Amino acid sequence: MCNFLHGLFLISQYKECVLILIVMFQTTKELKLEIYTLDALQNFSWQENHKSNSDVYFIENMQCWSDELKQVIDKELLQKLINFSNSNETSILIKNCPVGNLPDTPVTSGCIENEHVMLPAKFLFALFGLMKIMPISYIGENSGRVIRHVVPKISHNNQIGSHGNLEFNFHVDNPDLSLIGENSRRPPCLEFLALYCLRGNTKAVTELVDLENVIQFMSDYEIKIALSNQFNIKRPDSFEDGNPIVKDVPLFTKFAGKYFSRFDFHNIEPTNKESKTILSKINKILTNHVKPVKIVFETGDFLIFKNQETMHKRSLFDTNYNGNERWLMRLFGMSDTPKNYLHNQLILRS
Repeated sequence: MCNFLHGLFLISQYKECVLILIVMFQTTKELKLEIYTLDALQNFSWQENHKSNSDVYFIENMQCWSDELKQVIDKELLQKLINFSNSNETSILIKNCPVGNLPDTPVTSGCIENEHVMLPAKFLFALFGLMKIMPISYIGENSGRVIRHVVPKISHNNQIGSHGNLEFNFHVDNPDLSLIGENSRRPPCLEFLALYCLRGNTKAVTELVDLENVIQFMSDYEIKIALSNQFNIKRPDSFEDGNPIVKDVPLFTKFAGKYFSRFDFHNIEPTNKESKTILSKINKILTNHVKPVKIVFETGDFLIFKNQETMHKRSLFDTNYNGNERWLMRLFGMSDTPKNYLHNQLILRS
């Protein structure tokens, strides 16, 4: 199988307000780097003159905010964002996005009202508006809220998950839901996952791998098994209804020439010897063959990637619960508006 070329876009903003766009194209053999100098964003500013805790407010205003951003953003970067959902690129990282004044990281509750993070929340929704990606949430997950705060929660100390601090191995978010191209009545799995860093932790390393770079180390027979209904998948811990198991589903799907995955190291289970062998093979590939893109989030970083076309993980990190803990805002998205429209807000039944 031929090497798959994919990219990670990083945009860095310097004190002189000049943007540098770094395009990294990674194959299995080498990392190629191209650098472009873009125009400044000197005239762009937002006044935090309205505060709201309503997800509906953000969804209803995201197009207006994206139109404002569109007027000042460099045309080349704008096209990268607009074209992302339909491109072969699987991830984009933008650095030095606005954050504003922040309260302490909410390590006790694990969440906070939007009014306390208005500036980054507005910018997050504005970027989704530019990319024509619709924010979504799920009933039974994150209390139906669109933004989830990925923080080390005190009650989840030494646990795995978005509120834990132990190693969170390679996975796809919400893998029990229906993949692209899957014949299923289950609600659709999210297509896009965005993380917006409000506070970083130098010990927490996020890794991202393209599915195609995993598949190229698999034989045609192994891919055939992965496409068959020989796997069980548990619902992730972030859902509030326990961990029901979806039985006899494929690990991969293929649609319009692309592969999609529900791989989850912590929640996928084989049903027989063949599927067990496939899972073992994929774990070996992830450990020994592919070279993940490694990201240490810094304040103002915005990362978006295609959830079903990648796998991501996060390393173990220490936490002191002193108010300055690692803090990311997470937002799910879809390229098409699901039919299940509830309370003037996109909430999918899980």
